[in-house]
Amino acid sequence: MAKNPDAKMSFFSLLGSGLGLLTRREKLGALVLAVVMVIVNWLAMGAVVAALLVIGAIVQPEFLTNNRYFIAFNDAFGPFSFEKSVGLMASATIIIVILSTSGEWLLEFSLNRFGARCQSRLASHLMERCVYAPYSWYLTRNSTALARFLYDDVAVWSRSFIQRSLSIADNVIKAIVVTIVVLR
Repeated sequence: MAKNPDAKMSFFSLLGSGLGLLTRREKLGALVLAVVMVIVNWLAMGAVVAALLVIGAIVQPEFLTNNRYFIAFNDAFGPFSFEKSVGLMASATIIIVILSTSGEWLLEFSLNRFGARCQSRLASHLMERCVYAPYSWYLTRNSTALARFLYDDVAVWSRSFIQRSLSIADNVIKAIVVTIVVLR
C-alpha cells in the first residue's frame, strides 16, 4: 500500500526527516551545541541564584552571618567583615553574570554559524548533484522550481528547521535546569 504524500507526517517523523539531512559531523556539532547549552543555562541559573544571595544578604544581614557555609568560609580563609563579604559576593555575582551573558552571546553566534554552515553544505551538495546529473534529467525538470529549491527551500530548512530545533532544545534544557534548581 503506497503512502499518500499529502498525508500529515507526525512530529517525530518530520524531525527525523529534517535531521536526516545532517551529516554525521553536523549531528556531532549539534550534540556539542546541546552540551554548551546546558553549561550556559547552568551559568545563567547560577547568576540568578548569586544575585538572590547578595540581595538576601543585604536585606537580611543575619542570613549571611548565621549561615553555616559563610561561617565555614570565614574559618577557612580568615575573618571577613560583613561589608567585605557582601562586596566579594557582589563581585563574584558580577563575574558570573558576565560569564553567563558572554556564553549566551557565543551560543547564539554558534547557533547562527552552525545553521549557515549546514545551509551552505547542503546547497553545495545539491548543486553538485545537479551539475553532474544527466542532461536528460534537466529536460524533465522545471528550472524555476529547481532554483527555488536550491536557494529558498534549503535556507528554510537551515534557518527555520535546524536553528529552531536547536532553539527548542535550548528552551527545553532551560526548563529542566530551572526545574532542577527549584526542586532542590
